[in-house]
Amino acid sequence: MKYIRTKDRIYEEEKVNLIADAASGEIYVEKMINGFTSHMEQVTKQANTIEELVDGYYLDIDNHPFDSTQVYDKDELQRALEEKADWQSYSDRKYLEYEINLYAFIKTSKGLIYVAKMNDKGELCLI
Repeated sequence: MKYIRTKDRIYEEEKVNLIADAASGEIYVEKMINGFTSHMEQVTKQANTIEELVDGYYLDIDNHPFDSTQVYDKDELQRALEEKADWQSYSDRKYLEYEINLYAFIKTSKGLIYVAKMNDKGELCLI
């Protein structure tokens, strides 16, 4: 499957309408609302995996008495997965009700935007 990224979103390529501007050579995602084009977003990157398009990862441990979130750079996915497994193991051994989620994000001028969440199979799925 192929994915595309705009400034603040990641899409599955086959689920969007792409428009090429002949003059500039730029590619845009056509945004439709109620059957009408509302605006176009410029495609900034294209890739075969979500991991190639994100800026980093966010590990969120819910129901923990302290703020237990951590942010990882794009290159630190393996470290984030190991940390997630450690937290899950600790939660299981101590019979704690921690909900442990790993999100992928992109950075924007408005802050971090979560674009994908890791499922139980260890795959990132767009949200």
